[in-house]
Amino acid sequence: MELILARGIVSLDQMSEAQVYVSMNGIHIGEALIAFQYATVEEVAQVIAQASQLQYVNLDDATIDEEIDQLIPESIARENNIMPISSTIAGLKIGIANPADFQTIEKLRFILNRTIHAVVASSTAIQACISKHYGQVEGKSADSMLQKFTDTAMGQSATKAIIRSPTTWTSPPRCLRHLRKCFGG
Repeated sequence: MELILARGIVSLDQMSEAQVYVSMNGIHIGEALIAFQYATVEEVAQVIAQASQLQYVNLDDATIDEEIDQLIPESIARENNIMPISSTIAGLKIGIANPADFQTIEKLRFILNRTIHAVVASSTAIQACISKHYGQVEGKSADSMLQKFTDTAMGQSATKAIIRSPTTWTSPPRCLRHLRKCFGG
């Protein structure tokens, strides 16, 4: 977190105090700085992006592709703190709070059979963006409602007619099951 000092976001005394808190509570230094209100969530995310040599994206200002939420189920997005942002021939661009979470990035690449381009966004912004784009109905996620619908007597063919999925998916319900299996959902 030398970058956060170099950028003048916190003082050396504030950093020292946060490091003591980290050693006593076993949390990340960024979380401690936010807890003490020495740094904002966005400032910590920007430093993480710089340290990771990745682009930082403010999701409040980002343009999210329409129907992008069909690529990754809501439960997967929430559980892994990721947000699909755009999809091109070159791959899928996702916002992620923890760019060191290579396991999640690799699982997405494998399941979707696409290149994943990670950019850093704050966890707060990711969660807000997920709620905005996936929506919530009486505390239930859109994905859980989809699963309930899939399980009804209407069957898989009705689900295929409703879901407009990327051409790389041959069977959306099967892909959802694979995603859930890989991510433990």
